[in-house]
Amino acid sequence: KFFPEMPNAAQITIAQLLNHTSGLADYVNENLEWIVSPHTKVELLEKISKASPHFEPGAKQVYSNGNYLILRYILEKITGKTYPVALKSRILDKIGLKNTIAGTVNSSQPLEARSYKQMTGWNPVTDIYFPDVVGVGDILSTPQDLLTFIQALMSGKMTSAESLSKMKSFEGPQTLAMGLLRMPFYSKTVIGHNGGTFGTYSGMYAVPEDGLSFTLCINGLNYNMNDILIAMLSSYYNQPYKIPVVTVVDLKPEDLDDLLGNYTSKDLPLKIAVTKSAAVLVVQATGQPSFPLDAVTKDEFKNEGLGAVLKFDREKHEMTLIQHGKNFHYVIEK
Repeated sequence: KFFPEMPNAAQITIAQLLNHTSGLADYVNENLEWIVSPHTKVELLEKISKASPHFEPGAKQVYSNGNYLILRYILEKITGKTYPVALKSRILDKIGLKNTIAGTVNSSQPLEARSYKQMTGWNPVTDIYFPDVVGVGDILSTPQDLLTFIQALMSGKMTSAESLSKMKSFEGPQTLAMGLLRMPFYSKTVIGHNGGTFGTYSGMYAVPEDGLSFTLCINGLNYNMNDILIAMLSSYYNQPYKIPVVTVVDLKPEDLDDLLGNYTSKDLPLKIAVTKSAAVLVVQATGQPSFPLDAVTKDEFKNEGLGAVLKFDREKHEMTLIQHGKNFHYVIEK
């Protein structure tokens, strides 16, 4: 009805866009280098419409930023208002969020936090171009405003009881509902939403039955967020938790020379370029930004924020990527 040019448009419902069962492609994460430059509405929509769908509508559940972009444009068609204007009148003004805005160009606000990544020091990052992700991931806010929002939502001040119930209704093992996600923590279920750009992370969470709400905003992410959340919840609920000791070794720039090059894998379609910046090893997968690695040993490196470990075999010119509990074998291109 709204965007007939989309794959499987006749079968996709609004509910499937909201709970990420549409199968539509993710126009942001499938080419992270593309999304840092300005694009027109036509270009953004074509990035989704011309891509092969991931699956048939309703067959699976996979988070896709493409769903939210289409929902944004549907909202604008129905209301006749831009997304930022609708957001302000329907939500921000309603609950008094004075430090939250949307629809701005990067670095245009006087108190806007910048994105950083750690190399030999903290370096600025070229972030996603915010106008490309309006309604998807462009909102600027503060921890206090996010806390106000999640508390207002969970207390029923934001929407009807029926709509809130749908937002918190998860089918079977699904981790995503309509706008909210869930995470298990022992016998508890944490619900909320999170997201990030290049170097940033924001999240708001609640355990409604315990009256617990908390938020995080980070503009220089260099540690695994899931581990941070587990540490916070363990402390609150008095669960045993040992804070990990992060150990790294100091290497000289020349110690990295044997590891440099372009690596390919039969296990993953992504090529990985391994370079260095002074004495820091840097990796960049196809279509993604570069990331620094910490040296655990002279042949093992990790990035806590990505939850990734790379182990090198210098003699065989091979590398193993360990991520999400899986091993991916890589060899250097000759």
